Amino acid sequence: MSDARYAILASRWNPRITDVLVEGARRAMAEHGVADANIDIVRVPGAWELPVLAAAMASSRITRR
Repeated sequence: MSDARYAILASRWNPRITDVLVEGARRAMAEHGVADANIDIVRVPGAWELPVLAAAMASSRITRR
């Protein structure tokens, strides 16, 4: 699907670790043909917010650019 949108959610806490994980996810998606323009990177303050944001995005198709 060339028009599919994807989101990578990550915490801003401990960027030394989360930045590496985000870049790894972006590389894996690129290797599978996902255009960088179709990937939204969304950062939240910490781990507690991740499932809340994931649920909100999944149910409302929220995207950020």
